[in-house]
Amino acid sequence: MKLLIECSSKENLYTNKTDGIILPLEGFSVESKCFFSMTEIKDIKDKSSCMVFVKVNKNFMNEEIDDLKKILQELDDCGVDGVFFYDLAVLEIKNELNLQLPLVWNQTHMVNNYKTCDYYYSKGVSYALVGKEITLEEIKEIVQNSHISVMVEV
Repeated sequence: MKLLIECSSKENLYTNKTDGIILPLEGFSVESKCFFSMTEIKDIKDKSSCMVFVKVNKNFMNEEIDDLKKILQELDDCGVDGVFFYDLAVLEIKNELNLQLPLVWNQTHMVNNYKTCDYYYSKGVSYALVGKEITLEEIKEIVQNSHISVMVEV
């Protein structure tokens, strides 16, 4: 088991006290206390020995898709350990551009059974952040019956 934390400030990243950090990307993520620019994320990735995940968890409008493609390419190039996503455009772009970027399926209440997790795994998703409302037994069922790597928010 690995411990990842989402940073609540830019001053305390805790990169030496955890297995990994989650950095919300400025302009591409929602529902976080602080946001990081692409430049800051690249700098943290270069200097950190822990895993670096990036949150790209908003719904995207048609006019934002070209910018999203550029950002996903940059994240792939800098070798982040994963991208938390909500909008399925992220998955589509990953496959369209043949990116190696590990994706974390993060659709709140939708991540609740192993068959759907396996479907997303077959489409190129590496991880699933399971819904907070499911039980421990349901989480165990997903872990035992799916190929996807499961994440649980605590």
